[in-house]
Order: sequence, then structure tokens, then C-alpha cells
Amino acid sequence: MTKARTRRRADALMEAIHTATLLELSDRGYTGVSFEGVARRAQTSKPVLYRRYRNRAEMVLDAIGQTAAQQVVAPHKGSLRADVMSVLEQVNQQFSRFDAEVYRGVIGESDDSLLDDALNAVGALNSQTMGVILETARARGELGQGQLPERVVLLPLALLRHELLFGHSVDARTIADIVDQVYVPLVRTLSRGEGSGDRL
Repeated sequence: MTKARTRRRADALMEAIHTATLLELSDRGYTGVSFEGVARRAQTSKPVLYRRYRNRAEMVLDAIGQTAAQQVVAPHKGSLRADVMSVLEQVNQQFSRFDAEVYRGVIGESDDSLLDDALNAVGALNSQTMGVILETARARGELGQGQLPERVVLLPLALLRHELLFGHSVDARTIADIVDQVYVPLVRTLSRGEGSGDRL
């Protein structure tokens, strides 16, 4: 006779599910993740998972996205460059826990709606972090007062995601190139009205 499962608060249950999903990914790879395995590790039931997720891809995306977003914080290192570098390093550390095959597997099993939902959710959290960094840089006088388009705000994260998804090696040099060659010059130019954000 199995021990009856006790009901848990929603946040505690979701944390257990996220942790179990990540452990399954680490131990078995994407193709080895199953609702049965996650339910067993999280000490819950498959019906509980099916009420929350349509498929494996949605469950994995939720675990990766939520875990990474919770651990990325807006730094205060004294300069725009240093702050953006720190965020990209944090994101890279989180997402590089899994190889490109995991992300390709998720994409291959996701429909457009699921990918849009995942990108929007992670994008909203990242937008908050990048917004804090940019407003702090304005206060220091590093940027002008012009408003930046959302796509520009999130550009370094999109470039980093591209590198990760296509299996490129992301090291300190890659991150520095994104920040120094693309992002900092762009936001300084646009925020001071020296370029047209409407064309981006």
C-alpha cells in the first residue's frame, strides 16, 4: 500500500515539478523526460501534470524558463556595460546547463502558440531586468532621455539566445562582443536621438 500523498500549496507543488523536470533533463536528456518520471520525482500524479501541461515541451519550457528567470537579477556594478555583461553571464550560466539538443527538442515538439507564450513570459521578466539597468544608466548620465523600443531593450538576450540555440560556444569574449560591438553603442545612439528607433 502506497503512502497517500498530502496536498501541497500551489507554489510548493510547482517548485517540486520544476525541480523534478530539471532532474529528469539532467539524468535522461530531453527524449527521456516523461510525465511518469516527473510525477514520480515530484511525488505527485500524472493527472496533476496533465491539468497543467499539454505536452512534454510545455513542461520543460516552464521549468527552464521559471528557474532561469528567478535567478537573474539586475546588478548594480557602476556602468551600463558591466551591468549588461553581468545579466548575460547569468542567463548564459543558467541556459548552458543544457546542450542545444534540449532546446531543439523543445522547439521541434512545440506549436506556435506554445513558443509565443514561452517567449512572451520570459521576455516580460527579462524586460523588467533590462529596464532597471537602462534606467539606472540614464540616472548616471550614460544614456539620453529617448525611449527605446522593446526589441532594442531585449536585443542582447535575443542575440545570446541565438548563440545558445545554434550550439555556438558562448564564452566571455562572445558576451563582450554582443555588449561592446552591438548593444551599448546602439542604446547610446538611440537614446540620444541620433538614430531612428521607428525603423528597427
